[in-house]
Amino acid sequence: MEDAEEIKEAVKAPKSNLGAFQNFGWYTGLICLVQEFLVLSQLSNMTFMIYGGYSPTVVSCGSTVFTGSDSERCLQLTVARNESDCEPQLEAQFGSVNYEFDLVCQDRILVKNSISIQMFGAMVGALVFGQVSDLFGRKKALMICLVGMLLFSMVSSCVGSLFAFTASRFFVMMFTGGLNSIQSVYIMENVPKKHRVWIPITISYSPNYIVFSIIAYFCGDWRSLTRVSSLVGNVPAILLLCFVHESPRWFVQKGRLEDARRTLIAIDAFNGTHTKKRLAEMEEGLEKEKMIFETQRRKKRYSFIHLFYTWKLTGYIFTLSFALMSASIINYALMFNMDKLSGSIYLNSVFFGFIRYAMNIFTAVFDYFGGHRSGRKVVHNGAMGVTATSLLFIFIVFIWNLRRNRLGHANRHALRLRDVFPALPRQRHRHDGTFPHRRPESRCQLYGDLEQNRLHSLASLVHYGAVMEASSLRYPPDHHRDRADFVQLVHPGNQRDPYGRPYAGTRRANLRQEEEKQRGRRTPAKGVIPKISFQCQIQPIVFLNSDKRQNLQSGGV
Repeated sequence: MEDAEEIKEAVKAPKSNLGAFQNFGWYTGLICLVQEFLVLSQLSNMTFMIYGGYSPTVVSCGSTVFTGSDSERCLQLTVARNESDCEPQLEAQFGSVNYEFDLVCQDRILVKNSISIQMFGAMVGALVFGQVSDLFGRKKALMICLVGMLLFSMVSSCVGSLFAFTASRFFVMMFTGGLNSIQSVYIMENVPKKHRVWIPITISYSPNYIVFSIIAYFCGDWRSLTRVSSLVGNVPAILLLCFVHESPRWFVQKGRLEDARRTLIAIDAFNGTHTKKRLAEMEEGLEKEKMIFETQRRKKRYSFIHLFYTWKLTGYIFTLSFALMSASIINYALMFNMDKLSGSIYLNSVFFGFIRYAMNIFTAVFDYFGGHRSGRKVVHNGAMGVTATSLLFIFIVFIWNLRRNRLGHANRHALRLRDVFPALPRQRHRHDGTFPHRRPESRCQLYGDLEQNRLHSLASLVHYGAVMEASSLRYPPDHHRDRADFVQLVHPGNQRDPYGRPYAGTRRANLRQEEEKQRGRRTPAKGVIPKISFQCQIQPIVFLNSDKRQNLQSGGV
């Protein structure tokens, strides 16, 4: 009880903690400058694969020029590579890893896997260097991370394979993740309490998206971008870090109050606010901090498991973790697929950073001048509300387009049925082949009421749309009116097959016609189809090339 009362008195006392004692001055400006280069070095590595993993466009292969969408070009490239050993000609806005190592179409997934491995390295670094900073100090851990990022970035710019690139970038991202976890804590502990929101929001990733886009534009390829971004971000951060002090808060947490006192005096001297009054306030605050430290040291030590010690804390952790995970999924999904958007990748990145920065400035102003109407919870809930509304709008548009496309596929399916099959098997197919089509019709009332059955409708539409799209690939294209090269049909109108051989049923029909003429009667020829009565014999759909034609001409049907 006595310890608790002592802590309460320390909290109530004026200037009783370091956050209230610190002033906004020249040293805070130096910390802001350090913050800028720390953030730039982080962003250069976290968003490097926007440009490093940019997917080029396949223009041609040999003498074959490709047209259409990316997927159609990839299909054309596959056909061209099967016919010859041609080298694909690529077109790209940026000289990426994909462009240099010829990782296009199906090989693009290798670069995506590389990004996943790199981001895993960032997770490892955040866990490892968070503990390192608690044990050895924030400044030392920051210096280790910056030097490690600089060295391994230079190594990654000299590799000659995707494997070596991924391995070196793993360590780059490991140090980047460590820097990300330490830097925010270090800045918070060195900035006055009143300014701990607007400074990190103003000097953040958002404006540096624009800076990094400009650097990438002038570099032009991933090797130059790696070297230049490392020199521009890491080297100034290392130099500036030599002129700032260790966090006074970390000294207090470790019980090194004399070091904390010397650091605070040096900061006051740098700001020009070192007076006797300030010195007395500092001594009083350090005494209170010492008392709190001694009291807490005698108490039970806390670990990670205590974050889930009560249901209330567990709820806080899961709520914030889920919110951060959702925001990260949206952010990195947009960021690492920037090449899928139309237009310039550089302007898209600038636009992306501009929108983020506008929201950051609005949040900082609202937090600083909002008074009792503002707060962390209000900002968090407002941001989540805007995000949820935007995603709901996208979801509704996606559902509508998916339903419309599904109806279009159904109509196309009916037209292809008419074009591919002759009359008799067409009717047979309409009875048997449309059975799967009846199943979604039995659920059509669910599609009309999307407001109450969105998830079911989405799953059903995706399923049936995929089935119909896959089945449509089995049919010949509409513009192939000469279907003899694609589907072989035996019917009375055909005297010979596409390779000049008469069908057995047609020969018997011709003999029957001759017999009828000799008898003086002329009856219409009726095709006699072997093995299957009253039906047309349908052979499988076959896409023929020159080798298969020769085999069929030399052999039987």
